[in-house]
Amino acid sequence: MDNKIKMGEINKETREVMESDSAASLGSGDLEVYSTPSMVAFMEYTSKNLINKYIDTEVLTSVGVSLKIKHLKATKIGDKITCHAKVHEIDKRKVVFEVSVWTEDDIKIGSGYHTRFIVDKEKFINSVK
Repeated sequence: MDNKIKMGEINKETREVMESDSAASLGSGDLEVYSTPSMVAFMEYTSKNLINKYIDTEVLTSVGVSLKIKHLKATKIGDKITCHAKVHEIDKRKVVFEVSVWTEDDIKIGSGYHTRFIVDKEKFINSVK
């Protein structure tokens, strides 16, 4: 597959931490702080959105296949956070991102790597039936 995604390209997404993102709400912990599962989903979302800029989303999509991340700092409900997804490696349909999440005070709260594969939607869905 020949895509036009470039090495080093960055996508940024910003959002507010909601109560529904908390460890207590998701059951991954007992505290009302930003949960690791929510941070992981934000990293995947930001990475997916970069790929979507370059593919025909009527026919193609991307699926997450691996994550290696660290949740570095607790973040409170109501804080604004920004995720950065930078293209680290491209190998045909495989795209590896260096991902990080930051507070509006430029404090890194999470970082790592996320790998996605670009797939044909119909073929992929048919393969799981």
